[in-house]
Amino acid sequence: MKINNQFIKSYKNIPRDEKSACAECADRPFRERVKDSLRLFEENSEKLCAYIDGKCHDEMLSLCTRILSPAFDSALELGFNGNKYELILSPNGSVASVFVLDYYRKHMTDKLKEKWNIIVGRQPNPDIALKMGDVTVNADEFDIWVENGENSANLELYCEKLVPLLKGDESMAYEIMYILLDNTVGELAGMRYIGEAVLLPEKKKEDSIRMSQLPAYISKVFDVPLGGVCSPEIFYDSYSGYRPVTVEDENRFFDRSDVFIGVTCCYPLIYEYLNGETAIEGRLMSNGICAGYFVYSNERFDNEAERGAAMLDFREDLQNRIYERAGEDCVFFTGGATGVFGSYIDFIAWDIGALLEAAADVMKECSLEGAFFHGMRKDSELLKLI
Repeated sequence: MKINNQFIKSYKNIPRDEKSACAECADRPFRERVKDSLRLFEENSEKLCAYIDGKCHDEMLSLCTRILSPAFDSALELGFNGNKYELILSPNGSVASVFVLDYYRKHMTDKLKEKWNIIVGRQPNPDIALKMGDVTVNADEFDIWVENGENSANLELYCEKLVPLLKGDESMAYEIMYILLDNTVGELAGMRYIGEAVLLPEKKKEDSIRMSQLPAYISKVFDVPLGGVCSPEIFYDSYSGYRPVTVEDENRFFDRSDVFIGVTCCYPLIYEYLNGETAIEGRLMSNGICAGYFVYSNERFDNEAERGAAMLDFREDLQNRIYERAGEDCVFFTGGATGVFGSYIDFIAWDIGALLEAAADVMKECSLEGAFFHGMRKDSELLKLI
């Protein structure tokens, strides 16, 4: 309980209307909320199956929303594949949400697994014809020009039916485009392998491919399964390097202003932190999930012949020991960074109180002279762990 109180105090400077979520994150973490939700799922499984069988659309969505409500609010689809019932949870383009929804999927009970599949991300449905307002369009009506990047493809798209919408209701035109892209390549494949997508008002003269050909193109270029059925695991192994702005003075060390290189599998979260934004962090916190980092001084490595290698080896060992002590149902480590003054270990905590206790114990065993926790938002404060 003491560590929870200290955690809450480290957020004393955040806006008043967000402080209750911080307290609830400590007192009722996501790990416990998932257990409550899965208990509800088991209790209502038969009723939900009956609603699906009877095509009771409103009833099944209402019941499933109530089942999920202790853990999160998610866009969802329900169905039956001929063998098992399916609950499809959509991250709506958020990488952080992929990890959240996948945690839920991985913690399904054995009883639920007998009848249910939980799937993260909308699945490919390339034959869909989408009708929004007065527009009905399908994937074969889009021409696409592709520019390959290192890890993703940027797209320029043209659809004659959307040209009037681009002038009159651009947001709807893009909404139609993104829905069809998700249905053509699969939501997770689209998130991972499609970068910028721009609608064009005029058709280019260069050769193009149809949107319906995009899955085969992505499969060939990025070596992914044909059909767009991707596992959430593609995001766990997808690390991006980053180099922040110019290092500032020593008086501000441990707030990441000293970082000169870092890696992460959840770049949007780092991007928001570096820019003083909190939208993703706030959504996570409201669900009992804490995004943050551990930091400790690099002074202990000053006399090492291979200082850089020693720092990285120690950070990796420390992270692994904390993970073993806390457990996979407590934390997911998203990356790390090296600064002039400090080393940083980034995480998403499913149970922040348990994680902070485990980390403090491990850090004492490693003889660290000073180590801290900091939330992944600039208006929080350092919490001294040892």
